[in-house]
Amino acid sequence: MTSIEEEEDHTQDSLGNTIINPSQKIESTNQIINHPKLSINDLPSELLIQIFTHLDPIYLNSLRLVCKHWNYIINDKELWMKSFQLRFNIPITSSSFPSLSQSSNWMNEYFMRLQVNKNWKRGISIHKTYQIINNEHRFNDLTMVDFGMNKILTYDKRYNNISIGKLSDGKNQGFIPGGNINGFSTDVLCFDINWNYLVIGTKNGEIILKNLYTSTSSVSQRSSVTKFDTIDEESPIMDIIMNKDVIISGSFEGIIKCWDLQGKIVKKINLEEEVIYNISSDFKKHIIVNTDRHIFVIDYQTEEIISKIDLGFIINENESIEYDLLIRSKNKLDVDYGTQKIIICYKSFIRVFYFDNHNYSHRELKLEKDIEL
Repeated sequence: MTSIEEEEDHTQDSLGNTIINPSQKIESTNQIINHPKLSINDLPSELLIQIFTHLDPIYLNSLRLVCKHWNYIINDKELWMKSFQLRFNIPITSSSFPSLSQSSNWMNEYFMRLQVNKNWKRGISIHKTYQIINNEHRFNDLTMVDFGMNKILTYDKRYNNISIGKLSDGKNQGFIPGGNINGFSTDVLCFDINWNYLVIGTKNGEIILKNLYTSTSSVSQRSSVTKFDTIDEESPIMDIIMNKDVIISGSFEGIIKCWDLQGKIVKKINLEEEVIYNISSDFKKHIIVNTDRHIFVIDYQTEEIISKIDLGFIINENESIEYDLLIRSKNKLDVDYGTQKIIICYKSFIRVFYFDNHNYSHRELKLEKDIEL
């Protein structure tokens, strides 16, 4: 009986080849169809992350409720960080990044960069042109934009005028005039600005903070301007920086001061009468200062000078003491706190100094003599 069934299932031709009958083909096909089906959860977590990045961030909270697997992936900070680093070519060892969103939150930065990429891909070269109210000469020293809030701000330090409006079309412009109102000096050597405050340092050593929220176009600006108490020092302020809580200033005589927003000194560091040109800080661990001869790495919390690095040249060595000229011809300073590198650009020199784990080696690029930065 068995041999008869086998003959019905298949036959052999004259060459000895086995020919399977249709009934067996159907059975074989059914076996393939009955294999378990794949689902989206069978994809690697890295690919799921890439899919989730195409969604609006507000939907991520809802996606957490779909299943435990999605909830785990969306809450996996390390996985998102790795995706962010790979997508935007950020070193894996880096704990910080250049910010487009003006935020230290890497996830906000991730989605902001993705959105900007989308806008550029579907955008046109010139979307709209409009004129910003500023001054009669139509120039400014700084332009600041917030793509998320659709805002633009311009500032010129000659007149201390500030204009704020909508980035997309220039409408709803607010104008905050400067001038010499209530001692608001126009002899500005340096400044820093954010969406809340403007702080300036002057030739006569004054530091003045202006609240942009309370400032108006009216004559009275008493509630918006704070003049810091710098009576004990009249040295020109060569550089000044701030975050939301702290202001750091550096003077011509080599004095670093940290202030609160009420104008009180909270830290003071003497750099032995060296001319301070540039200051940078993460406002957590380090203050980086470059003078005319050295780079100082200072502990932000203890005020201790961790290291003093020789620049290898003297900035403005043969220049006369005209403070405006010194400011215009000083070097450029940039600091990567993630990889702990300090970049100094001056004339035809570009030097990169390392300050991690007391490794103070450096690399150098020297441009041709007729090329200056």
